[in-house]
Amino acid sequence: MQLEGKARDNFAVVHFINNLEVSMYIQSVELVSSKQLEISGVKLQSFVLSCVLRSGV
Repeated sequence: MQLEGKARDNFAVVHFINNLEVSMYIQSVELVSSKQLEISGVKLQSFVLSCVLRSGV
């Protein structure tokens, strides 16, 4: 499964990844890409994650 999102900074992306990794529904998480962008004058991190769902849950 791929997840795409935007966060305020890299620390928020890492926090999100860490939360996914301890989820009982997610087996593994990999950061595919991350880049900085600006929306309405606000700098954000756009990211793509690849997740493997845990089977049997």
